Amino acid sequence: MPQHVDASFSGKIKRTIIFGCLLPLTSCDSVNFDVYYNAEPLSEPVEPPLKNQRAQVIETLDILNTSDRYLKNGYVLLGTMQLESEKISNKALASFGAKKGASIVLTTSKLVGSLEKTYAVPVPSSSTTHYEGTIRSNELLSPTYNFSGSSTTTSTQWQQRSYTVGKYSMFSAFLAKKSS
Repeated sequence: MPQHVDASFSGKIKRTIIFGCLLPLTSCDSVNFDVYYNAEPLSEPVEPPLKNQRAQVIETLDILNTSDRYLKNGYVLLGTMQLESEKISNKALASFGAKKGASIVLTTSKLVGSLEKTYAVPVPSSSTTHYEGTIRSNELLSPTYNFSGSSTTTSTQWQQRSYTVGKYSMFSAFLAKKSS
């Protein structure tokens, strides 16, 4: 069934935004976008994406009205995605959109909190042991020998450091141009 510009589309996006808040928290560097992508059934052919080209990402505060404008101008909704994470780059969204056949990715995000992340830092450490002594023989006329020296042991310890990033609630709609 073709995607028409009507209240059902807006309602579908509104329901996705409301219920999508229950999705688990994820991290930008490990996001498998396919887990969060909800494909829409298509009954109309769409133009194939251009080879080796990313989708155009458009950030908007009013995704409902922006998507309605595109749908009125010959675009079809391919799918939607909702997640909470640190900010996803437009480059990553564009690549994923192209993978799904989208030429346009509409996205909106809202800062909803913060995430504490950690990373390990190598910290070298060393310890030096000094030693000295005398070697004597039990015989009376034997010479004695003095010695001294040191040895150094170097090792690496890993320390955890933390930092804070913004946590965003994000929603994206993936659109493609209808075939002529």
